[in-house]
Amino acid sequence: MDFDQYAQDKLEILKRKISAENDQTVLIPYLLEALNEYVHIHYDVGTIFVRDKLLTLGEGILPYLNISNKDPLLIHYLAYNFFSCCQNSIIIALHEEIFMKISEMDFYEYTDISLSECLLQRGMYTKQIQSILIEKQNKIIRENITDHTDEYLVQPYLDEVQRLINIYPN
Repeated sequence: MDFDQYAQDKLEILKRKISAENDQTVLIPYLLEALNEYVHIHYDVGTIFVRDKLLTLGEGILPYLNISNKDPLLIHYLAYNFFSCCQNSIIIALHEEIFMKISEMDFYEYTDISLSECLLQRGMYTKQIQSILIEKQNKIIRENITDHTDEYLVQPYLDEVQRLINIYPN
């Protein structure tokens, strides 16, 4: 069985579970697991279906979302494809978790950059995010991190931080 057939079969099973369940919130852990799997195998039909279902559940997903423990690829997906279109109340409720991620300097995965960009595009927490980005930029420059670590790792990260500072000024 190839990946496409596997993903299609899993999606059909998921759709049957959804139609059979009266309390949709029971399915949230299963939906998040399926979303993670679909993101990793690049099954767009499945990711869009699950994202749309999660969006309809609104704040009911909050107890299950816990982005601090999610895979970086899933965090990128959530930033650009879920948080970009979900209710503001979900982002507000996840403020602390999101800002823990944004405050990190993620030289490898750029999850902080993705989350920052999503919120800046939405016009949410602009001053707070800009302050964090400027602090990151200054820390990299002040501590001369680019000289003490792999410049091919740090310089592109610094470029992304500066891009967000310039595109979304206070």
